[in-house]
Amino acid sequence: MLFSSFRSLLLPFLMPLVACGGDDGAPVTATAAPTPVPSPAVVIASPAPAPSPAPVAAVEPYAIGSLTYSLAADIPADKVAGIRDAMDFVVAHSNAIAAFTGTIPVVYGAGTPTADASYQGQIRFGGSIGRRVALHELAHWLGSGSAAPWNGLVKDGRFTGMLTNARLRALDGDAAVLSVDGQHFWPYGLNYDREFHETQRNTQLVSAQRADMGLAADATAAIAGMRRFQNRSSEHVLQGAMSGSAPVGAANATGPVQQWRVGFDNGFVTLVNNGSGLALAAAGPAGDDAPTTMAAVADTRLQQWEMMPVGEPGWFLLRNRQTGTCLDTIGNSAAGAPLRLWSCGFHPNQQWRLVR
Repeated sequence: MLFSSFRSLLLPFLMPLVACGGDDGAPVTATAAPTPVPSPAVVIASPAPAPSPAPVAAVEPYAIGSLTYSLAADIPADKVAGIRDAMDFVVAHSNAIAAFTGTIPVVYGAGTPTADASYQGQIRFGGSIGRRVALHELAHWLGSGSAAPWNGLVKDGRFTGMLTNARLRALDGDAAVLSVDGQHFWPYGLNYDREFHETQRNTQLVSAQRADMGLAADATAAIAGMRRFQNRSSEHVLQGAMSGSAPVGAANATGPVQQWRVGFDNGFVTLVNNGSGLALAAAGPAGDDAPTTMAAVADTRLQQWEMMPVGEPGWFLLRNRQTGTCLDTIGNSAAGAPLRLWSCGFHPNQQWRLVR
């Protein structure tokens, strides 16, 4: 880990600016990467949507977080587009699922081998510019491996924060541990291009690290509360149904049937309809075109979902914890059409956002 010449400018509370290398210690030229594809690795695109339905009543979208960034005026013209794409991605990704705040100063250094960042300081791109790089450096900007309390929570190459480890075990099983090499962590640290997947778990763990270090409350827990969801393809709002029936998409309307009490537990959410008191759940089978249902609230993975940002402002997938498949219109944009499950593939049929 390199120490920047800017070290003397940082507040005493801060650790040195964190410089990041690429695979096997060599710089990585990480130009704008495609939106990461979640597990399962083999993605089957959901069916093409039906013709656009008639316009529905307008809704007001919103995001959980309010991160923004500013670009230095002296960034070379041939670097601006790549840097802007990378920062647009990470800001949209983070704001969809975490209540991070602040404006990130972004600069370019021709002599910077890869990229680096400091806690609440700046992100500096150099030899590596891309979405994975930017999300990795955002973690440092937020305090992961860069804030002074970090070292007090590292022992024998492991991060010992209680919330962080509880979250990792929820994601990967009871035997999972978070390994560190000074300022970096894995799994889900996005340290190399080959790790550019499951990016929502990077955000979940960085948020937990900040809470363990006493820097801020768990920003990803801010999703909890009364929420409404809109589908990108159909433009319909997620609506509950009676017990044993599938939830549907419906025209935007007021009332509890389109309101969902969102609960949060270590990276997973539950959606309980405010009208019926029933939870959104997978009906049981895995695989494409499997049904969803409304069921009595229970502690089961069938009722637990993982929010997976797609890198465009506000939009995310809802992946079922049990089946590994995503909530999808499967191309049926008619009002009242039942929602089903399909392999996660970032199609608009399975993209959702929060609306007021």
